[in-house]
Amino acid sequence: RLHFRAEEGICFPWKVEEKEGVGRLMVTTRKVFAGETLFMEEPIVHGPNQEGFPVCLSCYNLVSLDYLCASCGYPMCDAECANNPQHAEECSILSKGDKPVFENGETEAYHCILPLRMVLLAQNDSNRFNLADHLMDHKEERE
Repeated sequence: RLHFRAEEGICFPWKVEEKEGVGRLMVTTRKVFAGETLFMEEPIVHGPNQEGFPVCLSCYNLVSLDYLCASCGYPMCDAECANNPQHAEECSILSKGDKPVFENGETEAYHCILPLRMVLLAQNDSNRFNLADHLMDHKEERE
């Protein structure tokens, strides 16, 4: 009974089913109302868009190129964001590579951030990392 909320004594208004040709999907088990929250979850990892304008790797605010992390060279809001523990481990790795290049205010330097964060998650929290095994890749449909 994965859909049961013990703390509230009620069931979620959905269940997970498998449908041939589609894969896993959520279907409602009762009438749901506009604006009703059906579920909430935290992402396994998060990060900036792969391409685009500079954003702070700690808080994701859009930033100028006025403040760069002294170690890795990625733009950050300020020293507080650059010294954020969330950024420290990735910074130590990013600092071993080339500094990001921004042309006309854009970059492709963010392509490595999400994969790097997944690798770091695998090293630091294998249980949370293993949740990714439950995601569907739809690889067959793309070929």
